[in-house]
Amino acid sequence: ACGGYKNTGGFLAPSESLEKIRCRWSQGDSSTRTVGIKSGKPNRILDAELPAPALKPDLDRLVRLMEPTGVGNRPVALRTKRLLVAQVSLFGRESEHCKLLFDTGAYRWPAVYWGGGHKAGNQIHLGDVVDVVYRIAPEHLDGMRRLRMVVLDICR
Repeated sequence: ACGGYKNTGGFLAPSESLEKIRCRWSQGDSSTRTVGIKSGKPNRILDAELPAPALKPDLDRLVRLMEPTGVGNRPVALRTKRLLVAQVSLFGRESEHCKLLFDTGAYRWPAVYWGGGHKAGNQIHLGDVVDVVYRIAPEHLDGMRRLRMVVLDICR
């Protein structure tokens, strides 16, 4: 099933309907279309690129505007270039994971890179400037809700 956009009240459409939608879409006037469907699976991994100054505490409001992200849809993937690494620490039984802190100038963003301990531990160091592909996830600590990045990929 596909769907999950909260403004549809939780409406889910069976994935079999996709073929009918594709047929109707392809028969329409191409000048009115902005995006075409070529296959049943999305051919993109990245949803948006944000400059470092856009990383503010209310970023989840922006992510919500990019719905649908619920049932049958993957979470929003973002990229920000040129983030300063303010902290790097490995954790896990074999240091297989990595906690990072990125400094945007105005805000500091905590991040976790699951399974990225080896890559980050060998290639990413305090003071490096990196490009990061990530998802935004809420975390609850001491009764407070905060956002953190879940790193999907990182490079200098």
